[in-house]
Amino acid sequence: VYQTAEAYPILRAGRMGDYAQIRPDMMFEMIRPR
Repeated sequence: VYQTAEAYPILRAGRMGDYAQIRPDMMFEMIRPR
């Protein structure tokens, strides 16, 4: 199973220079409302 966060990907987050990095220690689970 590929763990996306373990690869520390960088993603574009909006405007011209806004980027974010996905890290395993910043991940959380959120229950979706019904």
